[in-house]
Amino acid sequence: MTDADLDAAYTVLCRKITELGEANATLFLARLAMLAIARLNDAGAAKDLIEAAAAGRPTIALAAGGALETIIAGETGAFFREATAASLAQALRDFDSARYLPARLRAHAESFAPPRFVERLRAIVDGAIEGRQKAFSRPLR
Repeated sequence: MTDADLDAAYTVLCRKITELGEANATLFLARLAMLAIARLNDAGAAKDLIEAAAAGRPTIALAAGGALETIIAGETGAFFREATAASLAQALRDFDSARYLPARLRAHAESFAPPRFVERLRAIVDGAIEGRQKAFSRPLR
C-alpha cells in the first residue's frame, strides 16, 4: 500500500465516521482495537486521539504535532516516526492493544476536558503572576 493509498483510505474513513454522527462515532471508536492516525496536518487528529482514549482505545500516531502532546507512549498509545506506509505498517505489527488499560485511557482523556484545561491554565497564569509579583517586591540594588 502506498502513502497515497493510505491518505485516500484515511479520508474515506474520516468521512464515514463524520457521517455517523457524534454519538454513533463514539460507539464505533469503542469497538476498535485501536485507532491509527497517519496524517501530519490534520487539525482534527488531536480531537480524534482524545475521543479514542475516552472510548478506552489506544492510538498509533505519527510522532508530530498534537499527537506528541496527546499521547503518552506506552500508556495511551504508540508513535511511528516517519510519514510512510512502511513506518505505519511496522508500528501496526509491533502494536499490542491488550497492554493498554481502558480505565487509564479514559482518565487520560478526562485530563483534556474543559474544566481541567481551565484549571491548568489558571495555575499557569497564577504562577506567572506570583513570579512577577515576587520580582517586583525585591528591593532594587
